[in-house]
Amino acid sequence: MARSIKDRKDRVAFLKEHAGVSVFEAKLEDLLPKPTREVKEGIQNSELILIRSQEIDELCEADNVAQARLQIDGVLSHLRRA
Repeated sequence: MARSIKDRKDRVAFLKEHAGVSVFEAKLEDLLPKPTREVKEGIQNSELILIRSQEIDELCEADNVAQARLQIDGVLSHLRRA
């Protein structure tokens, strides 16, 4: 049976159910300027790391993909720093 995936919560749940590996989820702002011990341990102990950005989620859910792409480019520099 097909299941509807409507928002970030549904996407994250689907990923965790089907990834086949341990998944750690955090927000981008959890990484900068310095991640907490819990975040560092979660990253070290997981095989797949999911870093979320609420702004990108909101843009994509509003079907504003072009603006989301611009936002993603900016986020990539933050991820490199983290």
